[in-house]
Amino acid sequence: MFAASLSNCFSTPKRLVIEWVQYYIYLTKPACFLFGLVFAHGLVKNAVADVLMLYLIEDWESSNLPKAAAIINIEEGVTAIIALVIAHFTDACIGRFKMVLFTTASYIIGLMLLWFSTWLFPLHVKVRVFYPALVLVALGKAGKDPPFKAFLADQLPSDNEEQVFDRTNFWWRVLNFLGAAVSVFLLNRLSWKATFMISTIVMVTAYFWFLSGFLVHLYDCKEPTTSPLATLCKVFKAAICNRNLNYPPTPTGYFMNERHEVQFSPRHRILRWMDKAAIKRSSSSDQEQKPTEELPSTNESESESELCSVAEVKDAKRLLTLIPLWTTFLMYSLVQAAGNTFFIEQSDGMDFKVGSYNVPINLFFVLKSLTGAISSYLVDLLIPKQWTTQTQQRAQILKINAGMVFSILCCIVAWQVEVHRLKLIKKCGCWDSDNENRKIPMSVLWLVPQFFLLGFIKGLAEDGLREFFYNQVDKSMKLFETPFNGLVIGIGKFLIVFFIPFRRSWFGDAINYSRLDKYFRLLAILSFCNLCFCVFVSCRYARLEGEQQPKIIQFQPQEPPIQEDAQDQERLQKG
Repeated sequence: MFAASLSNCFSTPKRLVIEWVQYYIYLTKPACFLFGLVFAHGLVKNAVADVLMLYLIEDWESSNLPKAAAIINIEEGVTAIIALVIAHFTDACIGRFKMVLFTTASYIIGLMLLWFSTWLFPLHVKVRVFYPALVLVALGKAGKDPPFKAFLADQLPSDNEEQVFDRTNFWWRVLNFLGAAVSVFLLNRLSWKATFMISTIVMVTAYFWFLSGFLVHLYDCKEPTTSPLATLCKVFKAAICNRNLNYPPTPTGYFMNERHEVQFSPRHRILRWMDKAAIKRSSSSDQEQKPTEELPSTNESESESELCSVAEVKDAKRLLTLIPLWTTFLMYSLVQAAGNTFFIEQSDGMDFKVGSYNVPINLFFVLKSLTGAISSYLVDLLIPKQWTTQTQQRAQILKINAGMVFSILCCIVAWQVEVHRLKLIKKCGCWDSDNENRKIPMSVLWLVPQFFLLGFIKGLAEDGLREFFYNQVDKSMKLFETPFNGLVIGIGKFLIVFFIPFRRSWFGDAINYSRLDKYFRLLAILSFCNLCFCVFVSCRYARLEGEQQPKIIQFQPQEPPIQEDAQDQERLQKG
């Protein structure tokens, strides 16, 4: 009896592990030719892209802290803008395979130029080579998601779309993490010249392995169809053209109105004008003069290519309802920008040795990614998939607000670490020109909490926004989650370029001559204000969803009265 119960105790976890492995770990021949490229992207991101700030400070003689921070944030903002453009042209005309081919080639050329720039000793020549290389690297990074990730999903076929999505995310995260781990343990002690060279070789090798899969005709290359961005522009254009038309009182005045609605969800007075995009122009002008059955057909009045269906209008309105929530991520992006620039520079002069091991700075970015993935996964376990969409959205908004709380804590921790670091610098006399390269008695492990909190911010706020986006928009727009959300965060990173001139006294040529403690303190105050605004926006979303659910504004035509025959009327009169 005891043996049987013990066997049952071990059989249940074993069964769950087997089911998990069968669900997530799925290999196909085409996917194996793509895994190398995913691994290479993870390695190059951690070895080059994430720590490019250090290259600008260490290798450029004339570069200073504000200039380097501005260059990095402008590059990330431009990458976000390019990503949206690339996503549009990928789905509209080029196709995923060709776009991956083109953007990866740009990435390789950019890395080669970075490698070549390390051989050029005159600074002005190095700068002329660096900026074109940075543009090409930005183009390569922009083609990673969604074109490359969507192309990988095409090579993992399944009847269940959710399973394809989960499998793609599993391999995407695992291979990116492996690439980052390899860069930490193998490239951390190399010079910039060697780092750029090895990154280029790895990317070129993965690129040729990717091409070999095409040469043996393994890939499922889908043809481009249409872009959700084009549909959005079409709705805007139609709504502006129909702005002078009256709203039809009956559902027949709208194009392809399958649910017979006269007001479309989400029903918000600010977005009501977009309903005019689905109005049939002939119906709007003649509805008061002609009965419905005498209206001219749609093909006679206007071409269907110029009309917007009710479904297209709803999709556009759902996307625009995300704007208030997006605005809360402008302040969030400043915290992330500090993590990619100023947090790295805080390590200047610190002791990198922990025992006999030198801790590389890019290890903190691996910690950040790992923390973000684990925190997001654990929180998702608390949100049952059986919940309704409305309940899930409220949980996701709560997840976003939790991320904003951690952004405040992250700024406070960075502020206190910088205060302690400046005290040690003053005590050691590192402000003097003779001692500016002197090490301070402070371990680099002091930076672990703020990078740990950065991971929590990313895993809660960004992943919460992504899940909210998926529940809010139509299935056709889900692939555009990274470009749209990334664009908002990228625009926010431009703000630091305009902020630095207003507080120029806080940013010296080197971090030891700067007052980043004041900047981090200001970020903490602004993050608290942003949290209050985020809570307000979240309450508005909850109220809007509550107003949408009970009301379904539909037109229900009245049925004609039933005509009773004469015998029935006589029976009623006798009764």
